[in-house]
Amino acid sequence: MKRSFTTLTEATLITAVVQNGFGEVITDALLEVGIQGSTIHAAMGVGIRERLGALGVAVDAEREVVTVMVSSDEVDRIFERIFLAAKLDIPGMGFMYATHCFKRLPTYPHQFYQSTPVEIMTLPISKLDIEKHYLDYTWLISGVLYEGGTDLLIPELMKRGINEAHFYNVAGSPIGRKAVAGVADSFDVEQFHVVVSADQAENVFDFIYRTCGLSQPNRGFINMNKLSRSTQLDLPDLNDTETEEMSD
Repeated sequence: MKRSFTTLTEATLITAVVQNGFGEVITDALLEVGIQGSTIHAAMGVGIRERLGALGVAVDAEREVVTVMVSSDEVDRIFERIFLAAKLDIPGMGFMYATHCFKRLPTYPHQFYQSTPVEIMTLPISKLDIEKHYLDYTWLISGVLYEGGTDLLIPELMKRGINEAHFYNVAGSPIGRKAVAGVADSFDVEQFHVVVSADQAENVFDFIYRTCGLSQPNRGFINMNKLSRSTQLDLPDLNDTETEEMSD
């Protein structure tokens, strides 16, 4: 028998880069309104740590990244719900962005649609004016570095006023290099994501390309996609933050 599958169009992938512990807070908030299929993984991000120099060693730089695929007609309220659950209106808490997807496969079990009442799927309307935090003219620059180096790239981006960046380790190898199972060297690959304004996108793309030496063979690759919306990461003022209580 011929195998087949059903695809859905007009979908949006929402990604939130948040403080440790807020990944579960977000998934619980989504489950309350019937949204399943979100995932969480660890990453390294930008925060107050980079402003402290040597003192920043004691500050946690780990992040949790939450991704969830939703229909485009639901993205407004789900984006808002994640924003509020992660407290992204507070400086230093994180940022998020949404990417339009041309096609996706359903992720919910069939019985979910049959057993979930309609009223549970209805998202509450917030009376807060949080759209002032939204940016709708941003691009996402993503790349893979086979020999690492994102920890050096991010401080250079911050010098240029770009804070919306995160990266994490993945397993992989460039074309022509055989990866050996169980060898730690094959896990030194880093994948990064940077959100930039539309007027900066081309220049930042070129800067990352040159800084990471991507013109050299087997160093990595880079790509850029337009976002449907994003939020900005405002870092807290050092003058208003106690060192011993800082969380990056």
